[in-house]
Amino acid sequence: MDALRPLDPTRPLRRIPATAHPRASLDGRPPSRGDRGARRRAVLRAAALAALLLATPAWMPPGQTVHAAETVRTGQTGQAGQPGQPSELRSLEGYGFDVRYSPGLEARTRAIAGQVASVIEQMAPRLGVTPEVELLVLAEADWADHTRFPVYGMPHILGGRTLIVAGEDNPMWQGFLPDPASLAEADAEAVRAVYRDASGAPTAAPFFDLLAIHELGHAFTAQGGIEVQRLWLGEFLPNLILHVWAEEAAPELLPALTTLPDLWVAAGPGDHPFTSLAELEANYVRIGQEHPDNYGWYQGRWHQGARRLYDAGGGAMLDRLWEALRDTPEPLDDEALIELLDSRVHPALGSWVRNWDAETRNPPNLRARTRADPAHRPLPVIDMHLHAMLAAGGGPPPLAMCTPFPLGEPWDPARGPLFELFIALQKNPPCPDPVWSPETDDELRRETLDALERLNVYGVTSGPASLVRLWRDESPDRIIPALIVQLGQGQVPIDTLRAMHARGDLAVLGEVTTQYQGIHPADEALAPYWALAEELDIPVGIHVGTGPPGVAYMGSEGYRGALHSALTMEEVLLRHPGLRVYLMHAGYPMLDDALTLLYAHPQVYLDVGVIVFSQPRPAFYRFLQGLVDAGFGKRILFGSDQMVWPGVIERSIAVIEEAPFLTEEEKRDILYHNAARFLRLSDEEIARHHGGGP
Repeated sequence: MDALRPLDPTRPLRRIPATAHPRASLDGRPPSRGDRGARRRAVLRAAALAALLLATPAWMPPGQTVHAAETVRTGQTGQAGQPGQPSELRSLEGYGFDVRYSPGLEARTRAIAGQVASVIEQMAPRLGVTPEVELLVLAEADWADHTRFPVYGMPHILGGRTLIVAGEDNPMWQGFLPDPASLAEADAEAVRAVYRDASGAPTAAPFFDLLAIHELGHAFTAQGGIEVQRLWLGEFLPNLILHVWAEEAAPELLPALTTLPDLWVAAGPGDHPFTSLAELEANYVRIGQEHPDNYGWYQGRWHQGARRLYDAGGGAMLDRLWEALRDTPEPLDDEALIELLDSRVHPALGSWVRNWDAETRNPPNLRARTRADPAHRPLPVIDMHLHAMLAAGGGPPPLAMCTPFPLGEPWDPARGPLFELFIALQKNPPCPDPVWSPETDDELRRETLDALERLNVYGVTSGPASLVRLWRDESPDRIIPALIVQLGQGQVPIDTLRAMHARGDLAVLGEVTTQYQGIHPADEALAPYWALAEELDIPVGIHVGTGPPGVAYMGSEGYRGALHSALTMEEVLLRHPGLRVYLMHAGYPMLDDALTLLYAHPQVYLDVGVIVFSQPRPAFYRFLQGLVDAGFGKRILFGSDQMVWPGVIERSIAVIEEAPFLTEEEKRDILYHNAARFLRLSDEEIARHHGGGP
């Protein structure tokens, strides 16, 4: 509920009719963040002009909106594109609504009118309302005669009916594009590829044309009589209409719809004075008048939220949200609204609202996600290293995780126990964009499962058997059940493991965490577990590699750096040649030992859990490239080891997807195919993961 505080539960918040919004018209604007220097400033400058236009209420006081049908001039001539020379608008027939355009813009008008007609055709039956609209596609010379919106180029709707769209490129659109030279290469290439005209010249027209569909969404809500409950929902709903239409009717337009907003939101909120949803409700007009760039940041978040809700449940999410709002004309307080979103729409929407503030601190990097099909569903990922934990499993929540973690922080024993320094780094993180852990067990579970659903991840999940069962009950398709193995206190008897396997409650044996106890893998105390795994053909994951820095001084007195070596597994492999085993944490950082084991024992795999996000990228990439260059790319498994930080799953995927030395095939091997082979998934399971089965 952080996103909605402060809340007086005795006072229902006011109901906001869709027709009464002092609203603006645009998706997204880049927020700032203080640590990205020239690159960040260039992105922000590129969108500053468009952000300034977001606050329509500041320039259109009540009563000053103009119905275009009353202002269309006739009998005037002039050349399109020449300011001060208005022309007579021409008409296009055959669209079921009035379409008028400036001379010379017929081709663009037909394209835009076709999109509007497509949206109405798709949405009217499912929403139960056919909005009465008219479309004006205007040259700059005709703009001021049909709208009082002060700057040429911004799509907007007048009177809930008249859709105004610019028909020519213009300085505002050009100023909206970041300079590709200021971006990371992958982002620059995306901007160059997506935002260009038929001749290849850069233009933001593809983005602005789609914002006209957002405006059309307001006609649906206004004329449909929807009581949107909150100002932010009044903007989110048109974004969802836009996104569902693009996903289902025009998937080729999705890159234009998502690339720029994803870049902006990923930059974070910077120094915006307002960031919560409660602050927006209380300061909507003020934000528009005094902080239009702040309002643009909110729009970008809502746009991304629409995309993520579609990813969670497809077009049915729009149907459910529309029906839930239609059926709830009475005003709801915040608790009741979130319950409505959870129960009537999808838990992903309620979770998105609940986690609004957490994601303000940790913007999701959606632009890094690879998509599988024309509808841009994420390609599946198998995470071989997930944990079902309690929120306090790593210490008193909330805790911050820097990615990478400050591993080299010096410790002076005279200043106190190392654990105190470790916790201090997680309470006052030295990085600008840490991942914060949820504060309750339910939030941790929900956020992790939401992340798996959104990112299309299937996870080998270990932890106490009761917690794994709870998580699996909520997400049976995503959770592959595993069990932590340790000796001494908490040790699970062999007969119990055998029974769990027989019931289908144990698919992977691990994480075997005895390295923290200083127990060598070949110790006789572990022999019964190796024998059971070989007998039942259960894959085993064993911790061989990094733990928290200095963990031997923080309660794991038996932990030894020498046990990082992958070669500690050699005797076990020779005694149990039928064993399927993977080394969690890949024996990091002992690359030569890992290469030796992989060479001598071709049945062995490694996962990159925790090192993928905790190590500085140059160091991790050197290690990963060493494995790949030696020819072992088919035996590397993706793992996040998210512990109490669901947000690191996405960041970990991005580290693999952004590795400059990996081919696309190698990335997909690490993220999915190698694990599918190791786990011996059936063709049917693989097809289902890729959306090809029930």
